[in-house]
Amino acid sequence: MRIRFLCLYFFWSSVSIADEISRNLLIDHYSFLNPSMGFGFEKENQNNQKLFAWYHTSKEIKRKFDFHLQLTAFSYKRILRENFPYTEIPYKLQKESGDLVVFNPGIKFYFFSFYGNFQSTNPTYRGMSLGFHLYPEKSLFVFYKENPKETTKEYALSILSGKSPGIGLSIAKEISPDKVEWSGNISFSFQVESFVGAISHLPVSDTRDETKSFFISKIFQENKESLFQEEINPYIDENYLEKEKKNKEEWDQKRKEEWDAKKFKKKERIIYGIKLEELLKFRIPLVVAIRISRASKSKEEYEELLKNLSPDLVRKCNKIQYDKAKANR
Repeated sequence: MRIRFLCLYFFWSSVSIADEISRNLLIDHYSFLNPSMGFGFEKENQNNQKLFAWYHTSKEIKRKFDFHLQLTAFSYKRILRENFPYTEIPYKLQKESGDLVVFNPGIKFYFFSFYGNFQSTNPTYRGMSLGFHLYPEKSLFVFYKENPKETTKEYALSILSGKSPGIGLSIAKEISPDKVEWSGNISFSFQVESFVGAISHLPVSDTRDETKSFFISKIFQENKESLFQEEINPYIDENYLEKEKKNKEEWDQKRKEEWDAKKFKKKERIIYGIKLEELLKFRIPLVVAIRISRASKSKEEYEELLKNLSPDLVRKCNKIQYDKAKANR
């Protein structure tokens, strides 16, 4: 994107499907927007932690038609609580750690994006994402995820708006055999040049502890295609803006005309009367000096007389006029 400590996009979403290592939908949304590379950290509580990193590359197939590949790697550790019903033992804690790689091949056509979602450790897991780039700084993604092993499905919608700062919103519906659960998340972002960083806080819920997360990324190439070129501001009267624009253009044109007229307007020349002794100081012959002195009392006569004088006399007369003008400033 315009490569700006580019979008410190402050996103994080919290949707889990059964016991699988879930992905953050707002992070997915951000990582799908542009070819980029990023890494981050999530902490659910004192024991459940996750490191993640992604790499997103693209290749132009035809004009406005690109192939994309996004890879995400997770390294996690967590402690699971196993309940013992009908016993005096309340539960047992079981430690678990591991790595997970997720493949997201996709295509992009104008302002549409479509990505598949496949996990390395769960071949039956399926997912897809459909994105719409509405404005240069606003996009929408629809997610669908299915895990036949756990018989769970998830539908989600996320929106990212703005750049620095920016805001992200997501809402998801998870369907499992024994319940239907809704979840949502909000995030904020900042961007400087081509670097993006984000931090997020997810409140505690019935199925998940309080979660804190952070990521930073580097954007390689910014998306320039969108459905609309400029978002309409509902709080601004477009007719008023158009009128103000027209008034500004008229005012600028008027100022330009006044400046041009002032710039090219000739200054009116002032002719000062010249005394006879002033002319004689320049060794001008007496007869000629008398004629010049008399003519200097009238601007028209003086300018007409100069036309008939030699260049040397004209220079001397101009020098006298210059000295008088300088003295009268």
